[in-house]
Amino acid sequence: MLDFTLNDLKTTAEKILEMHPDPVPRFRLLRDVLRLDPASADYRQAQAALQGSKWVALLQQSQQPDGTWGRFHTQDTSVKQPFITTEAAIATALDSGLDRHHPILHKVQAVILRYMDGSLYWPDPPEKHDNPLAWYVWLRHYSAAVLAQFDRCHPELDYFWNIWAEAVQAAFHSGSYDRQAEIAALNALMQCRMKDPVPFHVKYPLLILSATSHTLQGDLERRVLDYVLHHPKGIYYMYDRMISGLPEIQDRGFFGWLKTHQLLARFGSWKDLAQEALNHIWAQRNTPGNAPGTWDVGSKTARKPFTSFPLSESWRRRENRIIDSTVEVLSLLALGCDE
Repeated sequence: MLDFTLNDLKTTAEKILEMHPDPVPRFRLLRDVLRLDPASADYRQAQAALQGSKWVALLQQSQQPDGTWGRFHTQDTSVKQPFITTEAAIATALDSGLDRHHPILHKVQAVILRYMDGSLYWPDPPEKHDNPLAWYVWLRHYSAAVLAQFDRCHPELDYFWNIWAEAVQAAFHSGSYDRQAEIAALNALMQCRMKDPVPFHVKYPLLILSATSHTLQGDLERRVLDYVLHHPKGIYYMYDRMISGLPEIQDRGFFGWLKTHQLLARFGSWKDLAQEALNHIWAQRNTPGNAPGTWDVGSKTARKPFTSFPLSESWRRRENRIIDSTVEVLSLLALGCDE
């Protein structure tokens, strides 16, 4: 049982609005926590204000004619640019409150769809695999996962979801996770022989499995989530410790842990399995020196591109860091609440 209600979260959100947040955190509160009607005047006004925010302006100015921001997945350290990859730029767009209807994401979607169908390749140099053909397989699947972040029900995702659904069904056929069964299934389904294909419990397959209108059969989804929550190395690319652990808010890994829960919240079974984690987060409000009922991840937390921070125009004011921390926390906690 949760120790808080959606009304508790809304009360805190109202207090943060009294602190006059910048456009991005303001809109995120109205949309994600207060759940305003998108047709309301306040919602539309806050959404329009995003256009003048630092991050949205930077995204628009640096987006290339083809819709990308340079390399897709691998940083080119020889080039100085506002966003280290197209993936990072898309993450910033989503953190800034943009959705698939915004011109920025609509433009890059066309390129991603071409990556997915194999008619276009990333500009990134190929990574080494035991089978060179595997690079082109993963290019398509990773692209699909990025699309799944902002257009979860796009029909082109069904193909990729079916592959991963069959793979996890094979992996858990015996009742517990069988890595060798998963490898055999992935090699057959992807028609590419690989010694160590990407397992399901990595960021990208999980994004695909939590997309589309489909759900995993029976208790398979719950087994998948239970395995991920208790895997000793967490979710690769996101958090390298067991997710079922409960880090303190000042822990340097706290935000990565928070983001893993934001990802897992895309699965229907997450609400039941995450209550202890959500209560742990709720109990850490009222960090000393903060406004009552707020959170602060601290000045040592990583900034973009490794986190969403800052959401505000800058963190020169400590209040902005408190606002941004609280917005991210409230957004996750709200996912655990029913209306």
